[in-house]
Amino acid sequence: MDTTYLTNFKAPIDTRNRFDAICQASGRTRTSVLVELMSDYILNQSQRLATRSHRFQLVDQMLGDNRASNDDGLLPSSPSPLSQNRNQKLSNQYFELPDAFVSDGQEEW
Repeated sequence: MDTTYLTNFKAPIDTRNRFDAICQASGRTRTSVLVELMSDYILNQSQRLATRSHRFQLVDQMLGDNRASNDDGLLPSSPSPLSQNRNQKLSNQYFELPDAFVSDGQEEW
């Protein structure tokens, strides 16, 4: 039984030509380099995902602790959307901030 699988994908021709030239210069096959890159990606991403999962668990744990200490289940520091909007308008007036500028990217600068 074969433990490998043929994988095909499309790549820009310039990228593939450069990649082949680098592989040839380093004395390696395209397959060996791609398998190494895939393995490195798997290791890096699995570490990143594990770290992220752990961080979410910590946040959930902290939120659970805060909810348990509050009768209504809301975090003490979480203002309602209405009060957030009111506070934002007050701070804009206090600091004389301009209105938000939104561009669709069509204007010339």
